[in-house]
Amino acid sequence: MSFAAGHKAWALYKGTFVWADDSAAGASFSSTADNQFLIRTAGGVGIGRAPTTNRLEVEGNASKTTAGDWLANSDGRIKTDVRTISNALETLDKVRLVSFRYTDEYRAAHPVIADRPYMNVIAQEFQQVFPEYVRCSGDHLPDGKPILQVDSYPLTIYSAAAVQELHTLVKEKDAEIAAQREQVADLSARLERIEALLAQSADAQNGGAR
Repeated sequence: MSFAAGHKAWALYKGTFVWADDSAAGASFSSTADNQFLIRTAGGVGIGRAPTTNRLEVEGNASKTTAGDWLANSDGRIKTDVRTISNALETLDKVRLVSFRYTDEYRAAHPVIADRPYMNVIAQEFQQVFPEYVRCSGDHLPDGKPILQVDSYPLTIYSAAAVQELHTLVKEKDAEIAAQREQVADLSARLERIEALLAQSADAQNGGAR
C-alpha cells in the first residue's frame, strides 16, 4: 500500500508515503523507489514540536543505531575558497567549555529535558569566536528575547587542527633535542681528547722530571 497527499504528491512505488506542500512553484514530488517516506515542506518538519528555524527540529534527543557522525557532502569538487585551518591552539584557547544544568523555567517549557548535568558552550561567548555558528533558535525566553543555538562542529575541526599543530611543535622540539644531543656528543668527544692530551702532557713532564 502507498499513500500520497498534498500538492502534486505522487506515490509511484510500493510501500511509499509522500507528502508535498505547494512551495515548489507547482512542481510535482514523487517517490523514486519502493518503501520510501518522503516529505517536502518549506516550513520544516517537527518531531514533538513545531519547527521554527531549521528544516528538521526534534524536541529532546535524537539517535541512530551506528557509531559515527551524521554524513555531509564534502567532495573537493563542490568547494571553493579552500583554506587550511591555522592558529587552532590560539583559537581554542578563547573557547570556554562548561558544564551546567538547564533552568527550571526552561525545563518546564520542555518537559523531556532531564534535570542532570550537561556539557557545551555558552552561545554568547562562542559567538565571539565563531560568529557564523551561532543563531536564533526560534524559541524565546519569557520576556520575549530569542534563545540562541550553536553549531559546535568547529570545535571538532579546530581540535584536530590543534593536534596537528602540537605534532608539528613536537617534531620541531625532537629535532632541536637531536641537534643538542649531537652537540653534546661532539663536546664530550672534544673534552675526552683534551683530557687525553693533558694526561700525555702530564706524563711527559713527570718523565722529564725524573
